[in-house]
Amino acid sequence: MNEKIIIKDYNEKVIYNGPILDMPIKEQYIVKKSIDLFDDEDPCIIHKSYAIKKIIDEFLKYIKGKNHNYVKLSTCDPTKIDFINIDDITKYSLLLIKEK
Repeated sequence: MNEKIIIKDYNEKVIYNGPILDMPIKEQYIVKKSIDLFDDEDPCIIHKSYAIKKIIDEFLKYIKGKNHNYVKLSTCDPTKIDFINIDDITKYSLLLIKEK
């Protein structure tokens, strides 16, 4: 994955700027995805990494389906973004950048 994201609040303050695979994800979503994929409630680093990749793949598919690189998260389906570990995520915007 070559994508990078920038998450900003309404005042344009950057909350996160970095590789999409390193974005803040709630631990319970990683464990849930690990259970779905591997029936593993206490995932090792390999299962965690794969679970994160799958969570991000689903998120990217959703975001790219909006045909925008910039998305106000308030316009998103809350069930598609609630895995992001930022309080009240709907108050933020996201910029998706494809790195070369």
